[in-house]
Amino acid sequence: MKCVMKLVMVVVCVAVGFADTNAAAFEMPYDRPAKDWFEALPVGNGRLGAMVFGGVEGDRLQLNEDTIWTGRPLERSGGPYSPETIRKSRELLFQN
Repeated sequence: MKCVMKLVMVVVCVAVGFADTNAAAFEMPYDRPAKDWFEALPVGNGRLGAMVFGGVEGDRLQLNEDTIWTGRPLERSGGPYSPETIRKSRELLFQN
């Protein structure tokens, strides 16, 4: 679990570093660790997510994945964000 948390922190730090050279704009200072889920910070990409809380000695990640709620994997083809639709949109965009 410590390895996962370190990886999450590295990814966040790298993303913040590339996003803006003014890192102070992205600071979120806290005076104490999140004690429970209601104080946790969310991380994720919409399909897979986690709430991060705990303390210095041990972090806790509560994971969430979209099939928990749907009961099955979602059909991701043919919709407005499908690879086929995005590819066709790009073609039309470059053709003016």
